[in-house]
Amino acid sequence: METQRILGAPASQALIDNLISSTSDPIFVSVKFDMKKISDTLSSIRDVLYDAEKKAQDQENGLAVKKWFDDLMEAAYDAEDVFHDFAYEVRKRKIENQVQNLCSPYFTAVAQKVRNVTRTLVEISKAMKEFKFVPKENNSTTSDELQRKHREAYPDLVDDSIIVGRVVEKEKILKLLAEDNHSIIAIVGVESIGKSMLAKMVYEDPALTDHFASKLWIPISECSDKFQLLNKGMDRIRRMCLLFGTDHDISYIPTGTYKAMKLRTLNYSVSRVGKEIIKRVPEDLCFKLTFLRVLDLSHSAIRELPSSIGKLKLLSYLDISYTSVTTLPDSLTKLYNLRTLKLKSCCLREFPKEMRKLIGLRHLINSNNRSGQPKMPFELSKLSCLQKLSVFAVSKDSGFGIKELKVLSLLEGKLQIHNLENVSNESGAEDANLKNKTKISHVELYWSKDTGKHTDTASNVLEHLQPPQSLKNLVIHNFPGREFPTWLPANLPKLVSISLVNCYSCQLLPALGKLKSLKVLHLRKMNSVALIDDKFYRDSEEPFSALKELHLSEMSNLKWFNSSSSCFGCLEWLKIDKCTKLNVTPTLFPSLQKFEVSNSIGVAINSLVASNLKTLTSIEITRSVELTSLPHGLLQGNGVLQILEISDCKNFDGILPKQQAHQSQVRHNSSLKSLRIYHCPKLTSLPTVQGWISLHDLRIVDCRRLKFLPDGLQDLSKLEYLHIGGFSEDLECLPDQLQVLTSLQHLILEDFPSLVTLPNWLGNFCFLRKLVIRRCEKLKSLPSEEQMRRLTALQIVQLEQCPLLEDKGLGGESDKLAHIILQRDRPY
Repeated sequence: METQRILGAPASQALIDNLISSTSDPIFVSVKFDMKKISDTLSSIRDVLYDAEKKAQDQENGLAVKKWFDDLMEAAYDAEDVFHDFAYEVRKRKIENQVQNLCSPYFTAVAQKVRNVTRTLVEISKAMKEFKFVPKENNSTTSDELQRKHREAYPDLVDDSIIVGRVVEKEKILKLLAEDNHSIIAIVGVESIGKSMLAKMVYEDPALTDHFASKLWIPISECSDKFQLLNKGMDRIRRMCLLFGTDHDISYIPTGTYKAMKLRTLNYSVSRVGKEIIKRVPEDLCFKLTFLRVLDLSHSAIRELPSSIGKLKLLSYLDISYTSVTTLPDSLTKLYNLRTLKLKSCCLREFPKEMRKLIGLRHLINSNNRSGQPKMPFELSKLSCLQKLSVFAVSKDSGFGIKELKVLSLLEGKLQIHNLENVSNESGAEDANLKNKTKISHVELYWSKDTGKHTDTASNVLEHLQPPQSLKNLVIHNFPGREFPTWLPANLPKLVSISLVNCYSCQLLPALGKLKSLKVLHLRKMNSVALIDDKFYRDSEEPFSALKELHLSEMSNLKWFNSSSSCFGCLEWLKIDKCTKLNVTPTLFPSLQKFEVSNSIGVAINSLVASNLKTLTSIEITRSVELTSLPHGLLQGNGVLQILEISDCKNFDGILPKQQAHQSQVRHNSSLKSLRIYHCPKLTSLPTVQGWISLHDLRIVDCRRLKFLPDGLQDLSKLEYLHIGGFSEDLECLPDQLQVLTSLQHLILEDFPSLVTLPNWLGNFCFLRKLVIRRCEKLKSLPSEEQMRRLTALQIVQLEQCPLLEDKGLGGESDKLAHIILQRDRPY
């Protein structure tokens, strides 16, 4: 009787509640008497649902009650279809300024359908009397015993009135659900910690109902029974998700889909890898599946939508994200029930001319267009129900300007505004009315890169684009003005994240230190900024008291970055990239955990890394010409250091300074988990790794003067990942030191031009799962077949540019790999 759980009281009551609510809609005034009858009938049915569900479990009448439930749901869905169809027609005539003639053939036919629905529901109501269902007000099933049985039968249904706690977690999940970049949200935890209860709290929250047009709760225990539903007949299916593997090439939507004449949801879930799965939507699809509410064609290979899509008048959700669709048919503007239109990462060039007719549209997701941002729909302000608008591209043409945002007071979440150079004056900017859009939490403001020298105009425009005080995230790109607005930071006290990118005329940064909630600050391509001094922190006793992440990137003229001792007390991640003139930096970061520096001079690196930092867990240094070694005491002083990466430092000749001749200076670094050194041509030796008992990832690549691996490899009992190569060309065999690394799971051997054979001791690597051999031109022999078969965990051997081990020359070596997946010339 598991199918009964899907079609039982909770699902029935939710649908019936919606129908009862719909019957009072003024648009049904022409059939108000029938609507009153439907409402009364549904109310009486609703009162007995839980008793009916209980009796559906009885041996005697269970099947009959189940059939009654099925008939009820079918009638309720039919009623919903009629209501939506009627509402669509009324809305259509209003939008198209047509006279609503209640004697027209259409309204006469709909009135008859309403009467048919009424008769069906009355018959179902009469049938329920035969089962003697007890209305809930007279039902004695509230005893502890029956409640216990109900909880056992339906563990997924909970009463949130008795739940204590989990409010913070619920709000976080609701926030994730409101974002556009999550298709699946997993709740993970140990058994019986309350995962299902938390999910149910989220499901029942009114905010979720307001945000999504429809929702469905299916407990995991029911998954095996969904096929039983399908077997009841394709003509009754209302939702469908079709899954295709990567080994199928399907150029059309299967015609068998048409059998599901009452299908409401069609979701083609296709692989992103390799093949084009769905290339076109048949023209007649939209004529036959007229009950569709949801059509998801995202990630498919379709290039155009048929004009017949306008026939899907009940469609409320359309997703063609990540497709090659370039235009939308004009008939799309006939979808007056459309609530969500997703066009993320499409190739769209333009919107239909009459998009303003979609007055019920709530979500227009149009970000990351691959063909450049198209012109916005004409008179977007007509879409006054919009709650989500990913991108607004400003145009100078009438009907496409920034003032179209003025009346869109329901906008929430993230909003990007592009082409702000097309806003001619401050009054135009003020027309956007961003200040009063209090539900917007994330604003991104973009000028085009070739805006010229209109710096004063841009400053005035930005001054009048003040976001709401509740704003959490702010991004400003390519701003050509000389000064930042007065509202930054004064009127944005709740900012959590700020990114200022390519504001090339600004010499002074705003006083961001006073923002008490700021956690993330990114400054990039601020090429007129030469110093960061006290003005950056002014009027604050404890500047940047909450800041955890600071990135300074591509600031070509920055020379001086200084701060007082009270700054950056919570900073955990500092990244400095391409600040080639930076000579002075702060030295006090009591909480710093991650430090990244690249394309910067050694003065800045040394002053930072040698500044008694004791909390670092990760250091990454890239393309530093002046770096010859790590500053004195760095490894010894950081007892929690886990990751050390040095790459593309052409003068780096050793981890230790030359004056520290004894390798024992870095012994017993028990916290280090990953050591990576890439492309350091002057590196000749490495210190001992004796005592580095936590190291599980070692990568030493393209260090041409290096002839030996470090001593102490026998201590690396946890090493799982080893990537080595590009050493001295004199090496004709692998170092014997490696044979002690029996815990390895991944081994990459790269650029050993003189290597001829692999040693037999590789057979000792009993945990090895993947072996990659890359650019070993002379390699012609693997370990013996006996040793290769000892590698029982080995799953993949990957060969790249090893000509003597290719197919034609593999010879007897192929037998050694018979039990292993062999890959050739594929990137790792």
